[in-house]
Amino acid sequence: MQVSNNYCVPNYTNQKQSQPNFKSTYIVQIPYKAFSNPENMKECTKLVGEQISKLMRSNKFMKKINNFMNVFDQNLFCYPEKFSYMFAKTGMESCNIGSSIQWLRANTGLPIADALRENYHSFYIYTNGDARNVVKRMTSVCKNTHATEFYEKYTDPMMMATALNAKIGAELDKTMEKQYKSATVFEIEKLTDLEEVARKIKQADK
Repeated sequence: MQVSNNYCVPNYTNQKQSQPNFKSTYIVQIPYKAFSNPENMKECTKLVGEQISKLMRSNKFMKKINNFMNVFDQNLFCYPEKFSYMFAKTGMESCNIGSSIQWLRANTGLPIADALRENYHSFYIYTNGDARNVVKRMTSVCKNTHATEFYEKYTDPMMMATALNAKIGAELDKTMEKQYKSATVFEIEKLTDLEEVARKIKQADK
């Protein structure tokens, strides 16, 4: 049994395979107060990802070309927090388990990460080869992770599903350790500052 994760793998097709150098991973940290609805992580993530994607496009003509061909969006992937945190959080929400991340970590014994920073949303921005590497790892781990130990530990099927979801996130974190450590961090106070972040990412990705 596996909980459907709202933040799981986007559809990447016909991508050229390349060895990632882990130089195109970024973290953008934004205070809750900058968002009109900070509790809706999916909405916040979509907003940040779309804004950075739009601002990194060079001009109106290229925006139209990229929108039509859907090329640029396949080279940028925005995801909130570490995978273990979000997989665990969305798993509990989907199964109506009203407990904390700390409780789930202690109950399952899994290395589930906390949010990176208190009172801030942290968004991982992956571009180019790093983005494709993330999607490749997500596909592999989602497919190959099993959690038979939880079938024996829990009798509640919702708890089994939540634990499996959390384990997938924890396994993803293991494979992402080098990429996490390589990330460049940007801290901003308001959403309009995303333009400067996008400019810096675009410059770094040249």
